[in-house]
Formats: sequence, structure tokens, C-alpha cells
Amino acid sequence: MRIVRIVTVLKWRVFQGPSGAWVGVCDQLTLTVQGNTWAELMGSSVEAVNLLLNDLAETGEFEQFLRSKDWSTVTPGPAPGEQVQFDLPMVLDLEAREALTCK
Repeated sequence: MRIVRIVTVLKWRVFQGPSGAWVGVCDQLTLTVQGNTWAELMGSSVEAVNLLLNDLAETGEFEQFLRSKDWSTVTPGPAPGEQVQFDLPMVLDLEAREALTCK
């Protein structure tokens, strides 16, 4: 599978919920993912980003989406109907559970 590299850094806010599950929130993409383990959370975040971007490519909205975020690709974007793997650097900000509690 071809890799499409995107010039940006995704920021994820990450915390461990009351049940012990890990939760990640990416405000840039309006995505929230969960995993029972740290490894599951990382896998879910990569999968969610790839599903979103491949869907945008399939509907013809990928290039417009990149422009709206002021992002660009290092390698050519996906061709119509082509499923690709996206490579975007991620920064994880581990937040304390108490900081996320509504008062």
C-alpha cells in the first residue's frame, strides 16, 4: 500500500478514563478514539485518521480539506479509488483526569 505523507503535526489530548480505558481527542480532525490499552489507543488513532482521510479522498474532498487546514502533501495524494496509508506526525499531550472533569 502506498504511503501519502502530509506536512502537519496532529495534536492529541490523551487521558485515562475512570474505567481505565485510554481516550484520545484530536480537535484538529474532530476525532475521539478509545482503547483498553495504550497500544489499542495508538492503533485506533492511526486507523481513525486513515479512515477519515481515505473517505475524503473517495468523495473528492481531500485536496479541499488539506487547503482548509493549510496542510500539504510531500508525496502525491491518492488517485480516485486508491486506498492509501497516511503518514502524519502526532504529538500526544497526556492530561490529568482531574483537568477534564467538569465542575
